[in-house]
Amino acid sequence: METNKDFLAMKMLAEQGNVQAIYGVGINYLEGVYTPKDEKLGISYVEKAANLNYLPAIEYLGLCYKNGCGTVKDDKKAFYYYKKGADLGYPMSMCSVAHMYESGTGVEKDEDEAFYYYKKSVDAGCVLAMTFLANCYLLGKGTPPNEEKYYELNSLYNEKIDAYIEEQMNIV
Repeated sequence: METNKDFLAMKMLAEQGNVQAIYGVGINYLEGVYTPKDEKLGISYVEKAANLNYLPAIEYLGLCYKNGCGTVKDDKKAFYYYKKGADLGYPMSMCSVAHMYESGTGVEKDEDEAFYYYKKSVDAGCVLAMTFLANCYLLGKGTPPNEEKYYELNSLYNEKIDAYIEEQMNIV
């Protein structure tokens, strides 16, 4: 595969310290997009962006450790990065922390903490967390059962999901 000119321009920006470019170069190497796939190099770029507190990189690094993408699978490190993103206010990381508390993956299972982080994620604007929070209300996980809140959140989710998907498609 030939390296794309746009990728080379992004790599130059990365070398100048542009954190979005650093992250973008990492993703391109990890996925083999516009350049030959190189997971080791890709993860090093994503780690660099994460160490600069670039929130999408922190979340993605957690995902890499959770799934063993470009690195050894390590649920505790995945939780560490998700929690770091959550502590810095990233709504998707809050949702990821909640998942890990709910399942007991990389951290001791705790439905109260899962509920707390799902709610915090929804309050911060994460559309995807709405359905998980709704299920907490339905099943009484970390909160007393509340069917009214369940239906309210599912209705809100249904209203917002199409716009969310469209927004995500425009990012790519």
